[in-house]
Amino acid sequence: MKIRFSYILLMLLATGCITNHKEEYDPEMKLLFHPVMQVQTKTQYSIEHYPEGQPFAVNVWTLEKEQCWRHNAEDADIYISGEYAYMSDADRWALMDDHLWPEREKKVTVIGYSPVRSFSSCTSFHGASCTYDMRESQEDLLYTDPQTDLDKVECGGTVIMPFYHALSQVDFEVKNRVRDDEEIFIKSIWIDGVRCCGTFNSLPVPTWELEEDEMELLFFEGHQPTSNNPIEIGTAWNIIPQVLSTKVTVEYEYRTAANTGFTLMLKTCDLQTNLKPGRHYTYTLAVGIDEVQFLLEIIEDKFKSQAVPEEQTDTEETEE
Repeated sequence: MKIRFSYILLMLLATGCITNHKEEYDPEMKLLFHPVMQVQTKTQYSIEHYPEGQPFAVNVWTLEKEQCWRHNAEDADIYISGEYAYMSDADRWALMDDHLWPEREKKVTVIGYSPVRSFSSCTSFHGASCTYDMRESQEDLLYTDPQTDLDKVECGGTVIMPFYHALSQVDFEVKNRVRDDEEIFIKSIWIDGVRCCGTFNSLPVPTWELEEDEMELLFFEGHQPTSNNPIEIGTAWNIIPQVLSTKVTVEYEYRTAANTGFTLMLKTCDLQTNLKPGRHYTYTLAVGIDEVQFLLEIIEDKFKSQAVPEEQTDTEETEE
């Protein structure tokens, strides 16, 4: 009897009716995203909330399980190209046209970028690419590094998307150096020489290629009163990261206690600084009857405030 049973078992194994192969767990899962902001401080990156209500798009590629993005990116197949994501709940974003993860035999790599209309393309070689003129657009440019070789079960169906800023931010504060019964009104602020146009690629490393021509940039125009304490003039500008070596021109009106006065246009000393992406630069100017001077340069985290140190006569640079 035992001989006959063993013979039947061998026949079943030979015909494939019994197998020891265990299929890999491969559930159907909706492809979801969780965007966050990577904010750079002096020594590290911190995580902040992604801007509320700002849509982003994704490109998604697939590779075979035995391949990896680092060595085989050029062989990756595009799975999703330039589709918008929207917030589906407090933490997770879904695509406008719902997509499932591919089968688990495929690895997934994702690049995100925003705003979609500002980016001309997104490829495995150049990453997210755009041509930018900050005189025509003040939209903040955001992108992610490739989130590589993802497995849907290990991710729980949701891809964490750490976004970076491609631009710097600059603003000005002004205080006056006149008596309490005198007044100064700021009429305009110009950055004398700045490169306003460039092309950005996020891969292989984030890089700006700037046009050579430097231009005057009208930062503020109006009739802004000042005080003995620094006040913000205008709003912050998104500026392409670059090395600046330029003067700042300030046009202002001086009024005496007798309500007489005149208008002056004076230049500062050279502003020499290296604007880095993701950083917020505040330049403080002191305006007197016949002089305009830098008091302090503060570099602060875009989403954090930083206490202003005691007034100094020389330009100083500090970072968190």
